[in-house]
Amino acid sequence: ANYTFSHPQMGTATGLLTKGEVQARVAARAPKAWLGTWGRRDGWMLTVSQGSMAYLYKGESLPISNISADASRLAFDVAPAGRMVLTMRPDEKADYEFTAGGKTTRGLVWRR
Repeated sequence: ANYTFSHPQMGTATGLLTKGEVQARVAARAPKAWLGTWGRRDGWMLTVSQGSMAYLYKGESLPISNISADASRLAFDVAPAGRMVLTMRPDEKADYEFTAGGKTTRGLVWRR
């Protein structure tokens, strides 16, 4: 499928999406601490289930890859050229950093 990506700091890009099997296998190993939907209703949402991960930015699904996870940290690449890293807090909220185009956005999210 063809896609168009629009980001307030990165601008717009287009490309071709392909379905990958690696995401589902890696997401299936995500620790239970990350299961659920995380994010900000006005921006991005991440849903982690036993068999998959889905990333939405302003309602549009974006491909993710290069997933790594343990009980305290979840990291993945977001196409076309960004990296999201979430770090679990003791109160089960998570700090996030999204880096793209040399700029980093930081914040706090919780399970929805």
